[in-house]
This record gives sequence, structure tokens and C-alpha cells, in this order.
Amino acid sequence: MAHDTEASCTQGRSPERMFFEHAVHAVKGCVLAFFEPNGQIRISNAHTHGFVAFVGEDDQGHPCSCSLKKSARSKRMSALALKTARAEGCFEAGGWLRPKSGEPVWAHLVLSPVYDEAQSLLGYAACIHDSTARRAAEHALYNSERQFRMLVQGVRDYAIYMLDPQGCITNWNAGAALIKGYAADEIIGKHYSTFYTEEDRQRGEPQRALEMALRNNGFHNEAWRVRKDGTLFWASVVIDPIYDENGNLLGFAKITRDITERKRGEEKAARQRENHHQSQKLEALGRITGTVAHDFNNMLAIIRTAAEMLGSGMPLKHDADHYIRMITDTSERAANLTGQLLAFARQQPLRLEVFSPTARIEGLRHVISTSLGSRNELVLDLADDVAFVESDPSQFETAILNLVINARDAMEEGGVVTITASNVRTALEEDDAAREWVASEVRDSGSGIAPQVLTHIFEPFFTTKEVNQGTGLGLSQVYGYVKQSGGDIRVASTVGKGTAFTLYL
Repeated sequence: MAHDTEASCTQGRSPERMFFEHAVHAVKGCVLAFFEPNGQIRISNAHTHGFVAFVGEDDQGHPCSCSLKKSARSKRMSALALKTARAEGCFEAGGWLRPKSGEPVWAHLVLSPVYDEAQSLLGYAACIHDSTARRAAEHALYNSERQFRMLVQGVRDYAIYMLDPQGCITNWNAGAALIKGYAADEIIGKHYSTFYTEEDRQRGEPQRALEMALRNNGFHNEAWRVRKDGTLFWASVVIDPIYDENGNLLGFAKITRDITERKRGEEKAARQRENHHQSQKLEALGRITGTVAHDFNNMLAIIRTAAEMLGSGMPLKHDADHYIRMITDTSERAANLTGQLLAFARQQPLRLEVFSPTARIEGLRHVISTSLGSRNELVLDLADDVAFVESDPSQFETAILNLVINARDAMEEGGVVTITASNVRTALEEDDAAREWVASEVRDSGSGIAPQVLTHIFEPFFTTKEVNQGTGLGLSQVYGYVKQSGGDIRVASTVGKGTAFTLYL
């Protein structure tokens, strides 16, 4: 009889109704239910059994409010949900549900009214998802973002804020307010060029900074910036572009630090170095003045004596040619001294030619070997592909010979002088771009130069040699020549091991 009753019930339902009921029960992973207009459950899927507390085994005849925890379980809440669904076409909310076993879960409810063709209310369709994991992730993200905001807001030594793609300010931290003087409500929405000087704005520096940040994936600079009160501060600025997961530009992260005190300290140190350098120059000038005056007085005395002897009409101790040679030789010495001074001052005219440094050094091999003497060994290590240079070849040879003589004098017990020439690519100054040079090096195995002496070696008339053993103009002449040629000279020395001079042309 039971079989006949079940069959008769089945026969009383249309195929559409049976398909609908089977479809509802086939849905997995969420509660799917249909309610009568009064809020009583009419049909729900099997997932309801393990999901919602207070629902009977057959899930029939229980108000939908029973699926909520006590804090939200009330007739008013159910009535509000049904009323909102009818008025707005949908009711959507989140809340805690208590499963039959285990911990409460956070459920997301969507409730929609169902009407027939005549727009008469048939009931409500509800879908409830377990959103506990998603809610936990959202809370974790919220807490992480909150902690990050607190961190950024807590930083007071740096101005940290965001710009939109056009450069307008979208947020503001406490450090920015402290450094720049603007409160958040005063500056958010304004263009960040507000902080630039008028001259920088006219040159288009704000837009150039954003363009460089996009092109180079970041921008860093130091420059003057303007506070709200109009005062200037020296800023270290970093701008980084920010993109979403699809590569679309969201804006820019900007970090600014006030480094005015550091800059003032650097400027003070630079002034002190310059003052020290000026005092050294004055000291060197004093030595130059005294030495030149002494040397020229001696030369003039010789010339005057010879001229007086020739013009006196008195019997001469030597023939006239002797006194004429005295005048001529002394005049040449004076001219050489003047030439050396002009070379140091970079005012000696250069006779520019394009020549091969290696060929010139090879041509000096015999002269250099003779100058070094038998106790010293000469080694030439000249690359085959050394480029030609444009300079004064005669002064280049003189510079090499001056360096060789200095090397010889530094090796009292004998040693090795090595001369090399090669092409190099380097930046001689920190802020310069690297470029091609021909490097000619003269290296000895002598006594080396003490650090306290090394800073003075290019000063004219500075010498550590005995009296009458040198004029002190050799290295100053080399220095003046390479500088006038647009090159430079570098020296490296270790006491007890030797010295290397490198000419860059």
C-alpha cells in the first residue's frame, strides 16, 4: 500500500516539478531553499541537513529565521528580509549560522521573491553560501592593511603618500604633514607640483620626474622643495610607479625626506676643504714667488755682469765671445724656467698633432735607457692596438722623460722602470660618464712616496731632493701639460714598493 501511495504522489507531480525538485537536491556546496510567502520552508536541498541548526530532518515547516543565531534570530529579522526582498527585488546579508555539529560559520544569504505570470507572489528563493574562509581572508587583509596604514602613518621622518596617474595627491601621512606643513584635508586632491619651486615648475620638472619614473621603473633625485610657509628644504625624493595585476598604472608611490641638515654639513665640509686648498695654494704661491725671484735675480746678475764687462772698455779677462755666451746661456735658462711655469699654468702654447703614443715611447727607448743607467732595468709593455691621440708630441715626450727621471731618482739601489700604454674605458671623475682614453703609465720599484708628501707633488718648486738636485718643476710641468691637453694624471704609490704615474690622453 505504501508503494501505491508513493506512486500516486509521484503521478500527481508534473515532469517539470519533478525535474525542479531533483535539480534543487543536486546542488552541492550551498544551501538552496524555497520558502512560502509566510517564510516557511517549502523545499530545500540535502546540504541543508549538515549546514543549518534548528531545522528538522525533513526541513519542512520551519521559518527561515531559524537558520540564524540567537543574536539575529527574530520574527522581525525574517519579516525585514522578506519585506526588503519584495520591495527591492532582492535581500542580501551575511551572518553567523550554527551547524548541527562544529563551530559556527559565516554565511552569505541571497533571498529573492518569486512571482507567477500574474505577478502574484509564489514565495522566495534563497541561496546560502559558507563564506567563513572568505570572511577570514577579508579580515586578515583588512588587519594587514590597517597595520600597514598605521605603520605608514606612524613614520614621521619620511613623507609617504600616493599620487594618481596624473600626479594628484590621494593620501597623506603624518611625516608628510610634519615635513611639508600641510594637513591632509588641505593637500589631498592637489597636484604634487605644489612642492616644487617656481623655476622647477616652469622647466617642467614635476612632469619629467613622473615620465622618468615610468621609463626607468623608478626615479630618485635631490633638490630644493617648498613647504606650506614658503621656506625651502633640501629633499631626497623617490618616486615609484604602481601597477595592478594586469599591468595598468594605478599611480605613483612617493617618498620624500628632509635632508637639509645633511646638505648643510656637506656644504660646510666643502667650504673647509676649499679654504684648506686655498691656503695650500697660497703657500705654494709663496714658494713659487720666492724661488722664481731668487732664480731670476741670479740670472739677471750674470747677464748684468757680462754686459757691464763688455761695455766697460776695460781689458777683459776672457774674450768677448765668452761673455756673450754667458748672456745667451743664461737667457736660455730663463726662457726654460718661464716655459716650465707656463706649462704648469696651462698657458704654454701646444703644437697639436695626431700621433701614436707607442711610437713616441719606442722612439725614446735609447734616451730612456741611457738616462736610467746600468743599475736600472727598462721594460716596455706597449699594446699593439693603442689608439692615436691629438696633443703636442714634443711635450708628451718631455712628460715621459720627466717621469722616468723621477723614477730613476726614487731607486737609489737600482730597480725596474716599466712603461705601459693601452686603451682604457673609464670615468676619471665620479660624476663623469665613462669614455675612451689612452693610458700611458710609468711605474718604478723604488722607495714610494709618503702620503703627506703625495698631496704636494704637483706643486711647482716642491721637491724632496737635495739642493741643486732638482728644480721642483718636473711634475708640475707634466701636470700642466696633460690638463692643457684635456686629459688627466693619476698617481698610486706605496712606501717601500714603488710609484706609478698614469697619463690619460
